[in-house]
Amino acid sequence: MRFFLIALLTSFTALADECTIGNNLYNLEIANTPEQRKIGLMNRKSMPEDNGMMFIWPQADLRAMWMKNTYIPLDMLFIKDDTVIGVIENTIPHDLTPRYIEKPVNKIIELNAGQVQKNNIAIGDAVKCN
Repeated sequence: MRFFLIALLTSFTALADECTIGNNLYNLEIANTPEQRKIGLMNRKSMPEDNGMMFIWPQADLRAMWMKNTYIPLDMLFIKDDTVIGVIENTIPHDLTPRYIEKPVNKIIELNAGQVQKNNIAIGDAVKCN
């Protein structure tokens, strides 16, 4: 029973990883299961400035995000392999408009709104995680 509880809790809790985006270090929670990607950053009221979440899929495809039940304004980085190929800044909390770029990606990173501008994150930046 104890193992089952630990396995159940682990399946809903994203692991964290230190990642460099361009020249900036972030602590990113990893969402790589369907359930983790579905929940994402929903229902959180705040997030430390240098934190975020990286959504990972097994293969690249057209991907869209929305802000349903998300209280934190976000910047979204669309990533193919380990390179930023698209950026959407300052998303509006609770907005149901799909946010996407018209290129296949296998990762999306969500950061607090303003991080892209503050830290000069740009298309072409490398993303490296430990």
